[in-house]
Amino acid sequence: MSCGKYDSIHAVMDFTEVLKKEPEKAFDFITCNAYRLEKDDIVNILKEVLYSVKYHTEGHFYGSLYADILGDVQIELDENYEEAYREYLEDLLMSTSTKPGN
Repeated sequence: MSCGKYDSIHAVMDFTEVLKKEPEKAFDFITCNAYRLEKDDIVNILKEVLYSVKYHTEGHFYGSLYADILGDVQIELDENYEEAYREYLEDLLMSTSTKPGN
């Protein structure tokens, strides 16, 4: 089947099978098949992951585990995107300083 909505749906179906049968391979599956997924499907997967992590880490036993996990995600994203953030802010500054009246 070619790329497009149905390929994305097929990729989600494949992903749920990986989660069911070999969840330890979920990261590799997403890495190798992300090109098949449409934005909405990626967002839905991410929302389900966040919801499930929150659901399974709530309660006194886990303390602040959910916040700790998301804090870890924030740190990793900031490290991975540090250069892109800098370029974005530099471009933004340049575009606002070159507008007439500035």
